[in-house]
Amino acid sequence: MADSGGYDDSPAKRRNNQDTAPKRRERSAIWKHFVKTSSSLAQCKTCGATIKTPTGTTSPLVNHLKQHPTAMEYRMTATGAPEKDQSMIFDFVHRTNPLSEKKTQALNAKVAAMVALDLQPYSFVEDRGFKELMAEAVPNYRLPSRTTLSRTLVPRLFDDTRKKVKDELSSAFEGGTSAVTFTSDMWTSRANESYVSFTCHLLTPSFRMKRFTLNIRHMELVSHSAENIARMLVEMCAEWEIPDGCRKYIVTDNGRNIHAAVRRLLWTERACFAHTLQLAIYDAISNTPSIDRLCKKARHIVGHYKHSSSAQKRLDEYQKKMGKDPLRLVQDVDTRWNSQYLMLSRLLDLKEAVSVELATSSSSIDGLCSAEWKEALEYLDALKPLYDATDVALCPAVEVVQPAAKVQEPQQCVQPSSDVWSAFDNLANSQVASTPLSTSEWEIKAYSEEALLKKDSDPCDWWRTVGTFRYPSGKALPQVLAHTSHFISKRACLFSGRGGCLCSEGAPPA
Repeated sequence: MADSGGYDDSPAKRRNNQDTAPKRRERSAIWKHFVKTSSSLAQCKTCGATIKTPTGTTSPLVNHLKQHPTAMEYRMTATGAPEKDQSMIFDFVHRTNPLSEKKTQALNAKVAAMVALDLQPYSFVEDRGFKELMAEAVPNYRLPSRTTLSRTLVPRLFDDTRKKVKDELSSAFEGGTSAVTFTSDMWTSRANESYVSFTCHLLTPSFRMKRFTLNIRHMELVSHSAENIARMLVEMCAEWEIPDGCRKYIVTDNGRNIHAAVRRLLWTERACFAHTLQLAIYDAISNTPSIDRLCKKARHIVGHYKHSSSAQKRLDEYQKKMGKDPLRLVQDVDTRWNSQYLMLSRLLDLKEAVSVELATSSSSIDGLCSAEWKEALEYLDALKPLYDATDVALCPAVEVVQPAAKVQEPQQCVQPSSDVWSAFDNLANSQVASTPLSTSEWEIKAYSEEALLKKDSDPCDWWRTVGTFRYPSGKALPQVLAHTSHFISKRACLFSGRGGCLCSEGAPPA
């Protein structure tokens, strides 16, 4: 037994010292999410689960915390944990749970597709906002560099898509597709570079419509002669293995050189309906001096508000005083179809506000007089059917099928119809009288006397379910088709806006 002044090393004394000794502070930030219940156990604050922590290690706690990423982020932020502690936990969790190779490749493919579909520059993967978005959405995903995008991912996407399109074309021709329609256009981009587009439209043997943009070719140092254009069209057909025996139709604009090129190839040519309609409108305006003067004056008024923020502000205030939500005037653009109609329509909508603002301001701009306002309204009424017709032609849901045999006899107009679909419904509801037929003419004549489908019907469905059985020798007729909106949109969309800034390095030369 030890004396009273000596050191007491008995078991009871040691236990007492352990109980009264200050506890070691848990320094890891992981303990903000757990409560230590014993030396080898901890309880999760989120789900209440008890986790074993042998020898005091925190690895099991980190692994468990992966199940609650949202709760982890909220608690770290709400408790004001130091940024260093937060980043250590997040980095550790994500570092211990890397993306699989399959998932990484899938995300890389989506980034490459985003470049192709949205006309994004390769450098967008270096933009701060996009990097922060991806870090938040997929923290353990490493974005590809712009070099990887331009040299590996996008070329791979191009090759894969090219192979897929070639396989689909080959399958269609082997299955019996005997006619194709091409759409082609030539234009100069905002970067002052010349391009030609080439798009293929076809109907598969199962009456499914297909459309493929086969090429956007840069016409580098090549004159736009009929001979050069014809050579390019032949080369592109050979490149995509379009059979020589396949009947070829082409829809183009009204340019003389491409007309001459198509005649050299002996293809069947059709002028773009919407393009021809717009040319007719421009010709009518240029040959009507009063309308031409009216449009120039309206354009001058709209330009005044587009270039003067103070005038625009006053115009907005007058609209508010009239109890209307402020609207902006629309500037017409020569290369944008229907923009003249939209300009006059909006100007008439704001007639009262524009007249008051111009009359009370110190501007030298002359407003329209009452006779000119009346003339604008009459001109707008005349343009309305043409605007509707162009709008229908541009609609992505409308397919233009060449009526090779289905021709309606001319009908006398009983009353004018300014609505395109109303006129169509009148035709669909009309009956065509039958005439005595010879046996050899029966099928094609019977087809021409079929009642027209309603505007919301799909002619491909009709041919697939009815026409192919009722008219077996005429089922090749609907293969002559073209998707009008796709032809038109190439010039308007692909190389305008962001596309206009693209360089020609990625486009194949002519």
